[in-house]
Formats: sequence, C-alpha cells, structure tokens
Amino acid sequence: MKKLLKLTTLSILSLFITFNTAHALIKLDPDSIKIAIKYGLDNKYSTSKSILGPNWMEGDDGVIINIFSPFIQLATKAKSQNVPGASEEDIILVKKRLGKQLNEIQTRQEIRIIVQLVGDKEDFGKNYEAYIEEFIEKNENDAKDGDKEVGFWLFKFKKHKSAAKITPNKEIRQDKAELDSYNPYHPYSCTNSYNFSFDKVNKLEKFNVVLKGPKDKQIKFLVEKNVIF
Repeated sequence: MKKLLKLTTLSILSLFITFNTAHALIKLDPDSIKIAIKYGLDNKYSTSKSILGPNWMEGDDGVIINIFSPFIQLATKAKSQNVPGASEEDIILVKKRLGKQLNEIQTRQEIRIIVQLVGDKEDFGKNYEAYIEEFIEKNENDAKDGDKEVGFWLFKFKKHKSAAKITPNKEIRQDKAELDSYNPYHPYSCTNSYNFSFDKVNKLEKFNVVLKGPKDKQIKFLVEKNVIF
C-alpha cells in the first residue's frame, strides 16, 4: 500500500511539473530528483528545444539562449539512458547509473546558460560578457527618487530598490567563431556558456539575462521564474 501511494504521488507530481509551469526553479531533493529523471525518460524522443520548453528562447538577429537549471541538467542526462520506460524501477536504475553526475549537479548547484551568438568578425564571441539582473516593475505612480522642496516644506520620497546583479561563477567564451552561410548579415556564429549560482538566481522572481557585447551592444532576455523548470 505504501509503495502504491508513493507511485501515485510521484505520478501526480510528474504530471503537475510537466504541464504546469507555475512550478518554478526547483532545488534538487529526493523527490524532485525522481521527477527530473521521469521527465527526461518521458521525453526520450523529444528534441532539445522540446525538453527545454520555456528555457529555450530566441531573440533578435538569431541569438538563442538555453537555460539549464539543475532540474533540466539531470533530465537531459536521464533522457539519453537506455531503459524500457519510465517506471519506478527504471527511475531507480537511472538514478544509480547517474550517481556520479547527479552528485556533481547537486554539488555545483548552478544554472548554466548556453548562448548562440551571431556576429561580423571571427573573434566577436570572446568579447561577450553576461550577467543576470533583477527585473523590478516600475509603477508610474511612484515618486521620483530624492527630495522635493515646495515652499517651506521638504518632502522625502521613497527611493526605488536597486536591482540585484549576479555575475557568473564560470564562463567559456569561444575564441574563434565559425562561418555561418545561412546568415548573410552576420556571417559568423559561436556558442558561449555562463554558469550562475542557483541559490542567488532562485531568489529572483523575474530577471533579465543580459549579454553585453562589443561597443556596449546589449541583448536582453526577460525571464520569469515561474516558467523555468
């Protein structure tokens, strides 16, 4: 009976996380590890874009970012495992096989952002920095920062909260881009990756992934935590 209850609970949780994106960034614990493995096994024949879901975004000029939370990192590793299905037994077997890799994911606790960029020069990619910046909603009725003097009265206005900024723990920038014959306007393409602390990003409800390139060029992707697995 306990086993049946456990399987039923896992099944309900799995359906919830698969179809309800209100479940946000998830810290890996014994329950979410099983859910991530099941998610990967259930999507064994899906494309990378499909399994990433809202974590796959395309911006202007063909720039693409893929956000790999610890949950997605584990799910993509489980996806490649050769097991019959996604039963409780299959999940246990895959968890055992991925023991070392799972331990690394849990130890690092990082969000990995992979960026596909396009540019005009062979070495353009190495000049792209990345950081995460908290998105703060601006209320039109909010007073402007600072003081305002009217007659003999000095009014104090509430200052806006400064946006939190998170820099990567690790980054890999491609030194030499590859020729891309499919984009005549930007003939070179490259792939960079940036790793951020899961715990720091997890505190933000909404944030921008900011890519800063040559000549202060900026590309921003707005991300809501409730659409990231």
